[in-house]
Amino acid sequence: MSQTFGDVHYVVVARRSAHKRGEVENLLQGRPEFRVVVDRRVGERRKSAAVLGSDNRMGIDRRK
Repeated sequence: MSQTFGDVHYVVVARRSAHKRGEVENLLQGRPEFRVVVDRRVGERRKSAAVLGSDNRMGIDRRK
């Protein structure tokens, strides 16, 4: 995966492939616009649709 922020491109290496980070960095050597990082996330960060749907804040009128 690659993301661009300004003039810098971030190449994200999967955690299970962290051992390949050096290899990717070698391929991009001399290209200062690229940064190689290892994904450090653990578990799923997104909530499932069922969890999101259970919070009904929009349907409650709290004015008195």
